[in-house]
Amino acid sequence: AALVLSSRPYFEVFSMSRRLPPLSAVSHSISSLLAHPLYVGIDATAPSAHVGHLLPMAAAAAIARTDRPDCILLIGDATGAIGDPTGRTAPRDGQASSVIDRNADALEAQLLAVLERRRGAGTVRVVRNSEWLSGLSFLDFLHRYAAAVPTREFLGRRHGSIEEQEAAAASGDDGGWASLAGSTRVSELMYPFMQGIDFVELAQRHGVRTQVGGSDQWGNMCTGMRLAGHLGLPQLSVATTELLVDSSGRKLGKSTGGAVWLDPTLTPIFDFYQYFLGMDDALARTLLPALLPSSVSQVEIDTLLHEDPESRAVQRAVADCVTDWVHGDTAVVGAQAAGSVLYRDRGAAIAASLHATGSLAPEQAAALAVVRRATLVESPTTVADAFVLAGLSSSRSDLRRLVKGRGVRLNGSLVTRDQADAPLSHDDVLQVPGVGRCFLGSVGKSSLAVVVLP
Repeated sequence: AALVLSSRPYFEVFSMSRRLPPLSAVSHSISSLLAHPLYVGIDATAPSAHVGHLLPMAAAAAIARTDRPDCILLIGDATGAIGDPTGRTAPRDGQASSVIDRNADALEAQLLAVLERRRGAGTVRVVRNSEWLSGLSFLDFLHRYAAAVPTREFLGRRHGSIEEQEAAAASGDDGGWASLAGSTRVSELMYPFMQGIDFVELAQRHGVRTQVGGSDQWGNMCTGMRLAGHLGLPQLSVATTELLVDSSGRKLGKSTGGAVWLDPTLTPIFDFYQYFLGMDDALARTLLPALLPSSVSQVEIDTLLHEDPESRAVQRAVADCVTDWVHGDTAVVGAQAAGSVLYRDRGAAIAASLHATGSLAPEQAAALAVVRRATLVESPTTVADAFVLAGLSSSRSDLRRLVKGRGVRLNGSLVTRDQADAPLSHDDVLQVPGVGRCFLGSVGKSSLAVVVLP
């Protein structure tokens, strides 16, 4: 049974290892539970969140809008130093404390803005778990927390979602953390306790009663509820969201590669927009009701998908909604303009306009603002060098292969083999207001960048 908020059954709420009924049917005590402050957390292992983090953020915002509790954004600067082993096949590389601090600062600014745009009457507060974890002694940990969980239960706890755990149990797989022994450090095995302690501390310090997170965090979340019960705290609950996965069913994130970052310097706004525009129907069908601030029925979505699949109306709605939420409405306009103005002719019209008048039309300027920008620190000797230095090709030989296949363009014009081995000409260089000397380089159908010259 799913918790339904504004006709959006995209996350489930659990309490002490049992699913709760739909909100409309739950008891007053559970309704009151959800009216208390809630929290959503992220470890400071990277300087930006990625799109996979948006589903828990959207769920937290949905509960906050419905029941008006405060929302706590927990930045895991202490847990980020250890790292969650869930879903990993190799230990994490450690990061310096100065790097974790910078990551925490960046995540706080980024996600506070994201949550503020969706919050209801409640407030959003930021807390870092080093406040309590950095001062916790080893003996206090053993006596207060480790004693709450029997060894058999701890080693048998399966990482991953409740569905994965149930499937493993049904197949007779003893699994659990013990199965990670060959690839996981002892410090990482303590991660569920650290996340559980976070839940307990937030319950005691801020009155938090609900934790929101991805379904792969189920095991870690259960530890928090277990510790709270051991300490005699009020009942806690967790809300789990679906995971964002690729076409093969693999979770999207920095650990598995292919992360789509919220920071536009890591994932340009146009690429961010195109990720959602290019997703398959099944993923779009899941994300639209989960991420839209207003309700939309699955019937409406299915109608759009089946009546006019070529228009990609559902994907476009997701792209517009998420880009506006993360980057603002100006970014949506720019991404739309880039699709219609820049990618149509790979920049030929923009180059012609600059050569003729030295200026850009408003939609052309908006398009350039959201496309990846590669700034060269050294002058290229040839066109091929410029493309390699800009990251548009891995090597000169690779670029020549692409040129032979008619897949390389400079300012919208096909690059020939002779041109690739020649220096950039005067006509190749554009003078873009606010950018400087540059050219538009594209490889294939999707890779395009404004290459800024020194």
